[in-house]
Amino acid sequence: MNNQTIIQTTGLTRRYKTLVAVNKLDLKVPAGSVYGFLGPNGAGKTTTIRMLLGLITPDEGTVRLFGEDIHTPARLNLLRRVGSLVEMPSLYLHLTGRENLEVTRRLLDADKKHIDRVLSIVNLTADADRVTKGYSLGMKQRLGLALALLNEPDLLMLDEPTNGLDPAGIHEMRELIRSLPQQHGITVFVSSHLLSEVEQVATHLGIVRKGNLIFQGTLEALQAQRPTYLHIGARQPEAAATILQKTGWQVISQNGHVNVKAASEADAATINTALIKQGIDVYHLSLVQPSLETIFLQLTGEQPEQTETH
Repeated sequence: MNNQTIIQTTGLTRRYKTLVAVNKLDLKVPAGSVYGFLGPNGAGKTTTIRMLLGLITPDEGTVRLFGEDIHTPARLNLLRRVGSLVEMPSLYLHLTGRENLEVTRRLLDADKKHIDRVLSIVNLTADADRVTKGYSLGMKQRLGLALALLNEPDLLMLDEPTNGLDPAGIHEMRELIRSLPQQHGITVFVSSHLLSEVEQVATHLGIVRKGNLIFQGTLEALQAQRPTYLHIGARQPEAAATILQKTGWQVISQNGHVNVKAASEADAATINTALIKQGIDVYHLSLVQPSLETIFLQLTGEQPEQTETH
């Protein structure tokens, strides 16, 4: 992966009357990455994608693709380097997969050889001459992806590409997305409201909440935000919590158990010894790390954070 930035926005803002759909967004998408753009439904993801594609104009801020401002006179040259699949693909259901590609190929004035190339990429070669009315939803999504790849883009933008797919279709789309930077040199920008899906393909993440960017960085940086807790089962949980707080541990207590911010087995041993010395019966100890999904839900306000006891 080189150091080039494929997408960069500065202060990107879009309002609809009194609603601020996107608020001063500063995105930075590295070349060769799969950038997962995450947030709950209504967080401003689709509005952002439409501004990145030049389909709607921001009220404030700038969009740069491949280092160039998208609103320069050369914007069409920039957009020719971008493929996109936003919402469901528009297909002619009475035509075959190959014929659908041929229609788009003529509009793009692309080389005919690209049809077989993209069919191979999305694994539709064997079904290319079937009428698309008989395609499964997953096959239609893959054909939509093939259409987006016809112009040999350097950047591919996907809006909720696994929406409505069954597990097999989700797996196929996931494998395709993962392969594009590695095998074809294409940077992928993919929006979703499901971290559980995106974390399996993304190298970088941007998380939005109510139009605001609340996290941006690598998947590893998000993982580093997961605190490790020691889960303690004690016969006197309130007394155990009091003792640990007095000795400097950060305690979270709930449902008759005690959770303590701790990072290692050595911490567990120290805490266990301290409680036993104070006459507390301990019957369970385990180190627990919240899932990335839990961290995502907390960041986006969809799951309340635990509160510390006082």
